[in-house]
Amino acid sequence: MRTACCPDILPRTGKFLCGLHSSVWFARLVILLFLVKMHWGMWETWEWTMGDEAVHYTRGSAIHSEWWNWTMSWSPLYRAYYGAVSAIISDPFTATLVHRVIVIFTAVFLLFEVVRRLIPVPFALFVTLWWASIQGNINPLYTVHLFAHVANLVPILLFAASRTSRGRGWALALLAGSALFVRNETVACVLFVICFLNLYEWLLRRKGIGISWKEYLLSYGVPLVTIMAVWLGSCGISENGIKGTVRDIQEKAAFNFSQNYAFTYFLRHPNTEGNVWYKYKEICEEDFGEGEVSVGKAVLSNPKAFGEHMSMNLSNLPASLQLTLFNVRGSARNPDVIPTTHNPKRALFLTCAWGVLIIIGGWLIIADRKWFYEQTFRPHFAAWICFLGFLLQTIPVAILILSRQSFLITGASFLFLFTGLCSWAVWRKLPRPFHHPSLFPVASILALILVPSIWANRPPPYDAPRALLRALGDRREIMAVDGTHILGSIYQAEATGKFLDPAGKISVDGLDVLLPILNANAPLGDQLNKRRIKLFFACGEETESNPSYQKFAADPGEFDWKATGIWNTGPVYWKLFEPVAPYPEDLEILKNRQDLKR
Repeated sequence: MRTACCPDILPRTGKFLCGLHSSVWFARLVILLFLVKMHWGMWETWEWTMGDEAVHYTRGSAIHSEWWNWTMSWSPLYRAYYGAVSAIISDPFTATLVHRVIVIFTAVFLLFEVVRRLIPVPFALFVTLWWASIQGNINPLYTVHLFAHVANLVPILLFAASRTSRGRGWALALLAGSALFVRNETVACVLFVICFLNLYEWLLRRKGIGISWKEYLLSYGVPLVTIMAVWLGSCGISENGIKGTVRDIQEKAAFNFSQNYAFTYFLRHPNTEGNVWYKYKEICEEDFGEGEVSVGKAVLSNPKAFGEHMSMNLSNLPASLQLTLFNVRGSARNPDVIPTTHNPKRALFLTCAWGVLIIIGGWLIIADRKWFYEQTFRPHFAAWICFLGFLLQTIPVAILILSRQSFLITGASFLFLFTGLCSWAVWRKLPRPFHHPSLFPVASILALILVPSIWANRPPPYDAPRALLRALGDRREIMAVDGTHILGSIYQAEATGKFLDPAGKISVDGLDVLLPILNANAPLGDQLNKRRIKLFFACGEETESNPSYQKFAADPGEFDWKATGIWNTGPVYWKLFEPVAPYPEDLEILKNRQDLKR
């Protein structure tokens, strides 16, 4: 959508500036340069997420070699994409970084292509740059959340570009595919859009200008049946079949709610000790009688506890929205699982300024509703409804599950879009100088120069894979030949092992194995020797505060172990321990190798 550009006093510059004012290609160039600037240097300070991202990597990278282990319950389309990138790029860290950058750039450009069809190009550029400057949008903890945003934007783009029932039908099918193949909660938006499209087609038929029933079935029924057939066929050849996939989706929903409930439990009880991701079963068992419980069972078994969970999410929602819109929160309590910026004065100022813009712009839109209806709402009604559907879907997710920034990405995009619409409404009423053709190009270039990169002042990374990589150094290749068993204070140890050696000769056990060992009656050193651990990698409060570890670290020589170094990666100190001498079986391997060389 283009805006009329006022003629300039200087003819030679006026036409050029007027062209930039509404130029799609100028906007795309600005966005590209903005993204490059925002992400320059991320390969030096970005941390490889060791939560869901690591699970998606290990499962995705195995899809192409072990396709029979395909599972349809955990974002299968994302895992297939992740696996495709890892099949092309063998190094896990590089593959993860590349796959994330591709998703980020795709999400931002898709957002611009959608928004520019709904509001004029200059305001679409403003909305896109604003959205891309928010750290939680372009650097979420887990890439799958941003990939889901991409999967949602594709059908919205088709809705915005289509003018026919068949185009809307295929857009609806892609939206349903996003729910089936990426994030299952999208089904709420799918149902909302289906209801509205049915109402729209029914009203057209009442006016005598609608499509026939045959055309209706061809337009909407065939695409939906096609996408369902593809999904059912994929489930049929997957590891668990159709029934198993349905069961797995239910179990996944219970798992997600249980972990998120435990997170709000820790917020409600700040003195609770332990790790929320390992203690969630104990918390749910205490409150609901089951280690993993669905939303429905939680409501029925303990309405009071569930009400407290909802109350916490409601109280966190304003801060989550502030983080989504302004990258800063006013609340003293952090609603997310990662560190966020706390600045009450800045958050209050930005919130008030945004609120004033929404009120004034909304009033102007209502006052001139016929003009806006003809300009954007009528020709692109399905795209607006889809955006609204995602916003309505986000609200119950934030209240019932978790009010977290990464859960709000697509729903909050409606707020960015509506802010751009209100800005357009206000701009139309401003005096003539504000309509000068140089205004938006100059503002875009200033944003490109002044908005700081999110990686500019980042501390060094502290993730376990990089710390181990630095600690092992050149010995990693030797260990990958002979095979090495590592135990450490690590989440998602399987992915860490693949990071160190994609061939799998280096095996890693993490906290799920370490914590029971630390809490056992036997001394830690004896347990390490019994399990033939060749490297013990320790950090974190859970490990360092344990009496068994403290005794071992005070005198590792008592158990024929030695401390070989401390590595400071960012704010975390990693301590590496190794046996004083190789195990007998390792000596035998070395002896045989020397005999072969002779």
